[in-house]
Amino acid sequence: MIEEPFWGGSKVNLVDKFNYGKYRFEVYDENSNTLIYSRGYATLFSEWQTTEEAKQTFKTFSETVIFPFPMKPVIVKFYGHNRKNELLEKFEFRIDPKTILSNRKELLSMKILKLFIQAIRQLKLILS
Repeated sequence: MIEEPFWGGSKVNLVDKFNYGKYRFEVYDENSNTLIYSRGYATLFSEWQTTEEAKQTFKTFSETVIFPFPMKPVIVKFYGHNRKNELLEKFEFRIDPKTILSNRKELLSMKILKLFIQAIRQLKLILS
């Protein structure tokens, strides 16, 4: 798990109400079991399965999901729709943001971003 410097998603609509996509993941606060984030999605693998190549060969695809970096331990649950369009839990796992598996290193890019913004402002002044 990697902590990004900025959360690019909605800060208001954290729970997906639409259930779009073949798959869904949900993030629960471990202590209260409260749903704090969810999204439906489709995979590139699902699209590839409809191709001619998929009828003749086998492949695997990596998968990434993005959600706000948790402040406390969470449980992430993954679901898939069956042929009746029922959502079935596939697996779940616990994430503790304080473990070694979480990448919370100081991001050098933050310093670079600040420097870049200063340079853009100065360029705007020169070009004006």
